[in-house]
Amino acid sequence: MLAAGMLPPGAEPPMPGGPALGLECAGDVVAVGPGVTELAPGDRVFAFGHGTLASHVRVRTEQTGRIPDGMGYGEAATLPVVYLTVQYSLEDLARLAPGETLLVHGGAGGVGLAALRYARDLGASVIATAGTPAKRDLLRAIAPNTSWTPAASPSPTG
Repeated sequence: MLAAGMLPPGAEPPMPGGPALGLECAGDVVAVGPGVTELAPGDRVFAFGHGTLASHVRVRTEQTGRIPDGMGYGEAATLPVVYLTVQYSLEDLARLAPGETLLVHGGAGGVGLAALRYARDLGASVIATAGTPAKRDLLRAIAPNTSWTPAASPSPTG
């Protein structure tokens, strides 16, 4: 969206030389600043930041997370934006609480799957939609206690 000029003014901080592409990444810590005790060189992390489409980035410790054992860098690099979207949407805006029910459209997509996990960990019930049999099968395998429903299909007559 940034490269296509679709972001609103002010959405990206000004950078010398133009916009810095990339919002999320994964890799190994190569150095830490003074007083940083949570991370050390060699730790495998994912991170959220600006200009992450680069060989090296600098981010605050709070913008990182440890890559789970068995997860590759490519998978880990997809975590920050979807999980931050879910956390902001469901924790800060919706204030989802245990025992409530969450409706997730597109439950088999990245944000949908993150929302399922967030709600399940919180103790909320989930109803999810998925548009294809394969996506519904994925939901059944990943979240067997989730209610699912086919996504509404457009009428062939419009």
